[in-house]
Amino acid sequence: MREELANTFKAEKLNLLLLGIIIIFAAFLRVFMLGSKGFWVDEIQSTAFSQNDISTMLRYISQTEFSPPLNYLVLHFVSLLGKTEFIFRLPFAFSGILTVFVAYKFGSLLFTKKEGLITAFLLAISPFHIIYSRDARMYSLFTLFSLLSYLFFYIAVKKNKWSHWLFYSLSTSLSLYTHYFTLFLILSQIAAIFTFKNFFSSEDLNFKNIFNSRIFHFLLSLCLIVLLFVPWAPYFIRQLTISQIFIPSASLGNIILWVLDETFRWLGAGSGTGLFFFLLLFAFGIFTSIRKFNEQTFFLLLVFFLSLLSSIVLVITVKWLFQPRYILFILPFYLILVARGISETANLLNRLRVNKTPAFSLMLAVIFLVSSGQIKNIFVLEKENWKAAAEYLSKNMVHNDLLIVKPSWVYWCLDHYKDLLNLKELSNQNTGVWFVRPYDAGPTEELKGIIKTPFVLKKSFPGWNTINVWFSPSRIKKLPLPDLPQGEIKKTNDKNDSASFPEWYWSTASGNLPLIQMNKNFSGSKYSFTLTTTDPFLQNFILLSPQLILSSQPDSIQRESLQNLFFYGRIRASDPNIFPGIDINFYDLSNNFISCTNLFTDVHMTGDLTYWGWISKPIKVPSGSSFIKIAFKIPSINKKSGWVEFDDLKLYELDSNHLN
Repeated sequence: MREELANTFKAEKLNLLLLGIIIIFAAFLRVFMLGSKGFWVDEIQSTAFSQNDISTMLRYISQTEFSPPLNYLVLHFVSLLGKTEFIFRLPFAFSGILTVFVAYKFGSLLFTKKEGLITAFLLAISPFHIIYSRDARMYSLFTLFSLLSYLFFYIAVKKNKWSHWLFYSLSTSLSLYTHYFTLFLILSQIAAIFTFKNFFSSEDLNFKNIFNSRIFHFLLSLCLIVLLFVPWAPYFIRQLTISQIFIPSASLGNIILWVLDETFRWLGAGSGTGLFFFLLLFAFGIFTSIRKFNEQTFFLLLVFFLSLLSSIVLVITVKWLFQPRYILFILPFYLILVARGISETANLLNRLRVNKTPAFSLMLAVIFLVSSGQIKNIFVLEKENWKAAAEYLSKNMVHNDLLIVKPSWVYWCLDHYKDLLNLKELSNQNTGVWFVRPYDAGPTEELKGIIKTPFVLKKSFPGWNTINVWFSPSRIKKLPLPDLPQGEIKKTNDKNDSASFPEWYWSTASGNLPLIQMNKNFSGSKYSFTLTTTDPFLQNFILLSPQLILSSQPDSIQRESLQNLFFYGRIRASDPNIFPGIDINFYDLSNNFISCTNLFTDVHMTGDLTYWGWISKPIKVPSGSSFIKIAFKIPSINKKSGWVEFDDLKLYELDSNHLN
């Protein structure tokens, strides 16, 4: 008896030692060089939102994101400690480490401690889990809370204690506040409790003992989850109206193959050997566990495949853009069955009189080797290296250069790392056009046709999405925009004859000047101004600039070679329902109106303002044009202290001739 207890104690110590080593290794893989890489676009969006006050942050999320708020709240509070990449990512690295321990507990609970240890090891070295444990997004946190939800659900069903059901409700609520795919988990839990005989029995339908039944406790727990979600419900309803990214039409077979291929490649260790090896062990784990651990095996398969099926249904019904990281939470369930496959393979080899220990060690070594290449890439390869791209531009651009990007959110990423307005001012410096585009792409044919002078690839920043920086030494000229006056701005008598007025003028639909305050910033190359209402006004307001002469100086671009202008600027507003715009009006030498080009923003959201968008568009110059006027159009503002900001406005003339 004493010898048996001693052996048990020795085995327990060894078990704890191995678990400690696994968790330390998991921590190393998730924290090492955590802040060495810059943010990618989704991290920039999350951290930008989080640095506002909580009410503003929640408003931004509900207006632009189809995501719950917990991830942003975590980022908000951690930002009080600092605003570096390391600080913002640290909570998610910690949640990834904790998930390894929870996976051990869950694997041990379902099977044995051997499966628990193998599961913890597999999750610790999983490239899929490491990547998103080093990311300032919700995926690592979601995996932790969803796994805790299932751990407490399983314990609560088995022991049927109020404390366990309470922990189940709390962990599930936290999961739901992290990602809406928690609904898949809840659906699988509902299916499980009514499917498995050890989860549900005739005693649970005994009305004399209904208050002690597992069904009653489960339903009560679901009610508590709903109550805890109620404060976010109005925001969630608003989010249902947000436009999402969708895929083009595809056949049912292609959709299923796409989702399955993406999922299993990420759940394993990539394509090729890693994919095959993990799938083989997964299948063997299922096959060898069905008889001895029937309930546990089907329980894991229910969670796994119901979530996959739900994802496929979403893709088919609403053409939702599937990303494997959205279902990272099913990874531990997959790895538990892989762990069963490894354990049973070792047992099989032992029965064949093959030494189990070296065979078992060899399998784990092979798994580590097929995963190590992917793990190495995590520390070497950027997702999107906006930090280096912004630094390169700030070192090589001069303040009169024109910067064009595609898509327009690239401005946001570059601005996050470097103020590109503070650029070098060099005398006699030839200016040109810079073009930045992610996804390893180049200038569009339309842009090449406008710029004329060929673009040269100056620098590439490799990553999951390679960022290319191109340059064209095109002949361009930045037009000086007219300063706003210090005093009163006059009203036009006839806005249709505004070309005859050499000063700033305003007009409204009602003819009454709204009560506004104007702040301006014309320092250096910065051209910005803000209009703030002191009272709501319901009329459209137009602010018209003095005339700007096209190509008037001797060394400027000749008028006959001037075919295009390029306008750059940012428009921000206090309310997402305010849609300001800019008109470029063309006139001939006799002040006769020729035509008008309307400019509007590409609408996006940032964490610094409620509504904003960039204008970055070419403008065709009509024949006979000699000068222009800029009309700033501001729609009705129905709230006191509403405002519109026109920021960092720039106007360039583009020569259609090639440089010699």
